[in-house]
Amino acid sequence: MDIEYRTGDLLDAAEPAIVHGCNAQGVMGSGVALAIRKRYPAAFTAYRDEYEKSQSLALGQTIWVDCARHVVINAITQDRYGRDGQRYADYDAIETAMRRINHVCGLTQNYTGQRSTPPKTIDAVAMPLIGAGLAGGSWAQISEIIERCSTNFQPVVYLIDGKIPRT
Repeated sequence: MDIEYRTGDLLDAAEPAIVHGCNAQGVMGSGVALAIRKRYPAAFTAYRDEYEKSQSLALGQTIWVDCARHVVINAITQDRYGRDGQRYADYDAIETAMRRINHVCGLTQNYTGQRSTPPKTIDAVAMPLIGAGLAGGSWAQISEIIERCSTNFQPVVYLIDGKIPRT
């Protein structure tokens, strides 16, 4: 599905779910991850608890947390993090995470009340320029992955400045 772009604060999104990229190191110390950690502490706790189980997280893994207003999806889209200009975003991990989100969204749309199916319908997922900010990825490549993998949900990207990156 084509990405819908909106200008505004991701954390005030009207969509039922928010996905953001996380590192596999159990740290949410900057960028969108830090903002989510502050607004939705339960999302950080679930992410950190999952990390503590094995001292690592798998690339492409998704950790879903119902935080009342939003379902927060912590997507493990990069192994490490840094501010040295390197690319930390892992395109394969982004694709794996988006495919997992697409699968779960398909289940929620066909919810029949069975315990094994998530009870909240998720037909749209809000996100930042996932992987293209501090993680240094190419939005041109990432947006193609998102559009290709989102057949069961509308991807909605929130832009702070209203500008869609061209790279």
